[in-house]
Amino acid sequence: MHLEAEEVFNSYNEFAGYCYENYMKEIEKKTLNGKEFVYKEHELLAYVNEQLQSWVTMPIDSLGGITPLQFFQNIKGLDNFIEVFKIGSKICVDVLPDVFIDALKGYGQEAVERLFELAVNKDFISDMDENYAIPLMAIKILSLWKEERAVPVFIDLLMEIDEDNELFLESIKQALVDIGEKALMPIFNSINTAPQIGVRQEYLIMALSEVGRYHRSDFIYKCLKDSFRRMENKVMGALCLAGYGDGRAIPALRGYVLKNYTKLDRNSFLDFLWAIEELGGEIQDLKQFMPAT
Repeated sequence: MHLEAEEVFNSYNEFAGYCYENYMKEIEKKTLNGKEFVYKEHELLAYVNEQLQSWVTMPIDSLGGITPLQFFQNIKGLDNFIEVFKIGSKICVDVLPDVFIDALKGYGQEAVERLFELAVNKDFISDMDENYAIPLMAIKILSLWKEERAVPVFIDLLMEIDEDNELFLESIKQALVDIGEKALMPIFNSINTAPQIGVRQEYLIMALSEVGRYHRSDFIYKCLKDSFRRMENKVMGALCLAGYGDGRAIPALRGYVLKNYTKLDRNSFLDFLWAIEELGGEIQDLKQFMPAT
């Protein structure tokens, strides 16, 4: 089954790549014809996903003409599904095929528990040569399923992972964002109870800002503003306040710039100006303090 699974997932990657290439060729044609075209990522993804629906019924010559759908239908038992999941995780560029994910989801909570085990497997996480892709995919699938029980598990995992492991920190942050509103209170509580704001808390603050933008409340705003005050990375705090989108943060950001502009480099200063302007604040009077470098 291992070799057959590799063939199926490689076929998936190749077809997805073909779809991306076709989409970009269409962009090129429209540009050459003088038509105005604005690239939109969500439209690209929608196009690719639509095209991939036909992949499931395409015969794979190297497997004797069976289709991906037939291959997945022939997998018997959750143990075999998990083994195929591991293979696909290491091959698929972004996410596993929908038809496989749906079949795995059919095992209900038993499948969820097995994905939890993979998501927190420290041996896999530390194996950055190969097996790291397995927990990354498990984290992604659990977030796509909006699995609420995954939120505290992900937060605990984020607190345990090396601060330099940006790949996993970013993946966990994005998973919390994808789960959405259900993640807000656990994120809020973790930030508020942290003795200090370090790198790991910064990822939680980013998640709180992104999710909170669509579920605004005073407690989220207060948490973001207090975090800005507590954290060393003030630029990150300013960008998160801007991302959240509450104009009440303008005085705090302007005040910080006026008090600390001599300590800011040019890029940091520009980030603050962007954040203030994004929130609807005035920045013209601040430009006189812009550092030369």
